[in-house]
Amino acid sequence: MNIGIDGRVLEKKMTGIARYLINILNEIPNHDSLNRYYVFTNRPQNLIDNKYFNNVFTNYPLINSKLFTPFWLNYVIPKLIDQHKIDIFIGPNFFVPTVKVKNVKYISIIHDIIPLTHPQYFPLSYRVFIRTFLPKSIKNSDFIITNSQTSKTEIIKYFNIPEEKIEYVYNTFPNNFKPLNNIEKEKIKAELILNLPEKYFLYVGMIEVRKNIDLLINISDLIKLNKLNFKIILVGKPGFGFSRLIKEINKRKDVIIYLNHVNDSELLYLYNFAYAFIFPSFVEGFGLPPLEAMSCGLPVLASDCNALREILGEDAILHSPYDANSFLNSIMKLINDNNFYNTMKIKSIRHTNKFTKENITKKFISIIEKVYLSNINKHK
Repeated sequence: MNIGIDGRVLEKKMTGIARYLINILNEIPNHDSLNRYYVFTNRPQNLIDNKYFNNVFTNYPLINSKLFTPFWLNYVIPKLIDQHKIDIFIGPNFFVPTVKVKNVKYISIIHDIIPLTHPQYFPLSYRVFIRTFLPKSIKNSDFIITNSQTSKTEIIKYFNIPEEKIEYVYNTFPNNFKPLNNIEKEKIKAELILNLPEKYFLYVGMIEVRKNIDLLINISDLIKLNKLNFKIILVGKPGFGFSRLIKEINKRKDVIIYLNHVNDSELLYLYNFAYAFIFPSFVEGFGLPPLEAMSCGLPVLASDCNALREILGEDAILHSPYDANSFLNSIMKLINDNNFYNTMKIKSIRHTNKFTKENITKKFISIIEKVYLSNINKHK
């Protein structure tokens, strides 16, 4: 079987969707020796194993991403599918071509439909883009993969699609996200690279309204009011509403440290030396950063939105995303109750065993094979 994957998301800075894809691609060679994989990109890729994957790149001139995407999906991809005799095409970033190629099955990976269910958290241009192209992509998809039961339920309800057309496969994370050995030596290195404060709480994700950065700002005020000797480090790219948020962040430089971008080794340091992780989003489709934090042994405080309840369960401390005081009370308990703090650290490590990349990747491959076999049976 020849499997084609739209890998253009790998050309951008590492975001949640790119991280999702690269984690899967890094694990597939360990579980699939029968099928051939083609990763289609506009520029050559060094993030993937080019001895295993066939990286087919086109080198088209770069134009605005929103303008290039329809051209890429509906002109470039069908030609590549035909040229390389692809049996299954996978769109990992929501979209598949609106042009159907004969005898080829399309699988779209729709991580969530938050721009449709909660449009207030996105700019108008993106809402229009999603409303225009996502329904067509879903209609043209032979199968849909999403990343949580929460998202699966919402997609079925919103688009009125049959349950047998969609399945969820949880996100996974690299093996290097784990507690560091030789902690004192590594801490000295981390402080030299990142100039870390002695004690801090950590947030990783987009700096945008949907992620409830306002609550983190409120928590920073409460930390200062209660004279706690802690900083808050925010790590993430600017998102919707950033211009207002950064003004508030900059007013609190004595408590909040903002890092626009860090590499994976720096992120590993940030996770390992934080006191706890805070993730107060209003709405999520999955929520990968809390799991990365848990895998490094961090206690996690998060909002109790549907997807985070599903993914984090009872092994994280969950509160209303509108209640900064409840978050503060749990922070105080972590600081003042050493047994509670250590229990939450143990719970975090144990919890991530449910999200092993081996089992998740096997499920991903099994879905591809199921879709392929349904196509063969259909044409017998």
